[in-house]
Amino acid sequence: MMPLPTADWKTALNQMSASLEQSLSALDRYQTEWAQVTEAPVVAAQPEMLLSWLERRLAQWDEQLNAAGELTDGVRHELDNREEAFSRWQEVFVRWQQSIEQKKDSFEAR
Repeated sequence: MMPLPTADWKTALNQMSASLEQSLSALDRYQTEWAQVTEAPVVAAQPEMLLSWLERRLAQWDEQLNAAGELTDGVRHELDNREEAFSRWQEVFVRWQQSIEQKKDSFEAR
């Protein structure tokens, strides 16, 4: 019988945990960076400054979205692999169960 791939699961969970920590860190940075704009009256912020800041933030979000997409693809691949492994394990288990039942039946028939 094949052992369950718990090491791979733990690795995937660690990767997801790291991703969540990065997201929380990004949210903290977001709150800090937006404080200048949201706490200041609109008339105090020059349009050029706001536009520059927004363009910089959009570039950062593009990077984060690309990284999240790559992570999602990796997780999807890992889950597909686990599903395939589980299906194979289930097939082996069913064959093993059938073999035991056949041997039991032949033993009882004696």
